[in-house]
Amino acid sequence: MIETDDYIVLVEKPSQWGLAPGRHWMSGWFVAKPGRLYHDIRAWVDDVCYLGILGLPRRDLHAKFNFGLNSLLSEFYLEFDAWPGASRIRLEVLDDNYRWGEVWRSDMLVLGDRVSPPRPQLPAEAIPRMLEAILKDQVRRPLLSLDEIADDHVKASAAFFLTRHPHRPFDGYIDHPSMVAPSQFDRVTLKGWVFHPDQPIARLLGCTGGGGLTHLEHGMPRPEVAARFPEFPLAAHSQFFGFADVDARAPSPLLVRVYAELPNGEFHIVFARRFYQRSTIEVESPWPPVHTALFRDAVRAFTAACERHRMDLPDRFARWRALWQARRSFLTRPKFTEVRRTPRPTAAAAEPLRVLLVSHNLNLEGAPLFLFEYAAWLRTEAKLEVTVLSGADGPLRARYEELGIGVVVHDTTPLAAPVNAAAFASAVAALAASLRDLPCDIVVANTLVSFWGVQLAVQLGKPSLFYIHESATLPRFFFERLPDACLPLVDAALNLADRVCFLTPATRAYYEPHGRSGNFILVSTWIQLAAIRAHRAAHRRAALRARHGIPADALVIANIGTVCERKGQQTFVRALELLRRRQPALYNRSVSLLVGGRPTDFERGLLKDIAWTGLDRIRIIEESRDVYDYYALADVFVCTSFEESVPRVVLEAMAFGLPIVSTDVHGIPDLVRDGREALLVRAGSPSKLADALAAALLDPVAAQARARRAEARVEADFAHDHVLPRHVELLRAVAGK
Repeated sequence: MIETDDYIVLVEKPSQWGLAPGRHWMSGWFVAKPGRLYHDIRAWVDDVCYLGILGLPRRDLHAKFNFGLNSLLSEFYLEFDAWPGASRIRLEVLDDNYRWGEVWRSDMLVLGDRVSPPRPQLPAEAIPRMLEAILKDQVRRPLLSLDEIADDHVKASAAFFLTRHPHRPFDGYIDHPSMVAPSQFDRVTLKGWVFHPDQPIARLLGCTGGGGLTHLEHGMPRPEVAARFPEFPLAAHSQFFGFADVDARAPSPLLVRVYAELPNGEFHIVFARRFYQRSTIEVESPWPPVHTALFRDAVRAFTAACERHRMDLPDRFARWRALWQARRSFLTRPKFTEVRRTPRPTAAAAEPLRVLLVSHNLNLEGAPLFLFEYAAWLRTEAKLEVTVLSGADGPLRARYEELGIGVVVHDTTPLAAPVNAAAFASAVAALAASLRDLPCDIVVANTLVSFWGVQLAVQLGKPSLFYIHESATLPRFFFERLPDACLPLVDAALNLADRVCFLTPATRAYYEPHGRSGNFILVSTWIQLAAIRAHRAAHRRAALRARHGIPADALVIANIGTVCERKGQQTFVRALELLRRRQPALYNRSVSLLVGGRPTDFERGLLKDIAWTGLDRIRIIEESRDVYDYYALADVFVCTSFEESVPRVVLEAMAFGLPIVSTDVHGIPDLVRDGREALLVRAGSPSKLADALAAALLDPVAAQARARRAEARVEADFAHDHVLPRHVELLRAVAGK
């Protein structure tokens, strides 16, 4: 047994390393100490790599060490080849920074005449994904040659690896992830079927790497499985579905595991398989210019790298099919053609100006709230006539109507998610015909989802202003939302709009490739400070905590924002798990609030994860008009988003004078700077987030100094009474007023 400050490791089998030629099993256990996290395990026999399976349950080790999941899921096993001439075997683990480190080694003796080492084979399904990565890296890393780039990608995949199917008495199959699987917001879909012949499955959980376990929905009907196993009644409801956390930075092929817990408390691993992740970060990375010679060069560099790293390619037919698929992806991307705006009549707009605002919904969310405050200012301060057209109803409707602003709700699914360009054109024309009698001088479309509002303005013969809040490329944002063939419709909207307004340079940068019409403009966002000042003056922290049932002496961490995948609350839950292990006394003094819940599959999964991990210091608060209360009673504000432009919740936290811990994505560093007004961490990193939370709570003097600087900055740069008049000026300029 080997023990360090970070882990304990023991190789149990084989017990001696004089081996006969052939395939052998290696097993043992690896226990990470509290606060440490490891994702994967592999062995090297000389220069040949074998990826193993880490995370088999060991109740005996769990009882002995009591390190939580680190000791429960600690057994590993792998297969390796012993060939005459092989002399050494080494064991490595992958740490939380995705660095492999050696933890054990042994000399080995294999009898017989020396032979060449075996060669792993790259799965055919991985070839298109790997060629795409090599080609896109030409843009991301222009100083490297194709050969160097190909070498990096092939080297990481040159390994043998195992797949674990259910062992008896379980039976099942995992349908997804397939060999190459998409991920978004650090989550990958898991689905398939599994059953035990005699006992119902009490709980099914999944994970990738060393991340936390997430609950999978289990027990849905699976008719073909019932027909296949008529002797087992439990097979009829064996379908499972859910998500597992996955880091976009993790090296492929990743290991995904699924566990089953039975009513008698037994805990079993039922699936373990490898897959190549295709994250949305990869999807949004730009391609190099289309050129057949470049594709040929990439294939040459790729095949040469495979030979250097002694990795075989599939048979000729499978290889040809994979290369053809990769070539088609490279050469047949969506084409964005030149779009010209048709000159409009120069007749003066009416006075007061009549504005049609287009929103995708009326929920209490960042972008709809942005539009509501914009509309309220237009109506009450600028004295304009305002109507709102929304794709879905919601609680903001009543607020609009209180201000005398008309609301029209229309099903916009054929517009926001068209099946093809012809269907989209027909839907826009039909909507325009229904709105011909609506008084309107200008159309303002809010968010990328409302891109159809620009084409509506064209149909109505009106100017348009398009507000973009999404920090993502078109392929990434519309990933699995819109067919690739419809992306040119969004590109057209960005060029047909009279002005496209961005609130931060970081967001604008994503759309520069589409800005061919010279219509992009940057105007800062705002926050209404008067209401926040009034709330702070009228309420005391102790009274608010008493109202909401929070202990007066608790350290309150508030994660405020719609509970959804994009906001990354699963990272927050994982960080609290780590905080409990690393700083148990600090964790036990804390109360964590997830404010912005709504009854979705994502929230239900979070609740199950919280229950499973025993995080009794966390609550989910449903969406509420009393959201200011939670800023005012908190000690630290947290934002865990994967994708933002200029989030309202960060501005509100600044205005409330709260210490801020946030991800560093997109426009957030334009609002608060790391170490100056906030502590910023990489999105999707529970370990870094846990460290930042501990720093904010353990050093309140420094945290309050950052909070004061943030409050001063929001007062100086983002006060609504300074910024909103600039947006009205822009509106009038576009309308010709």
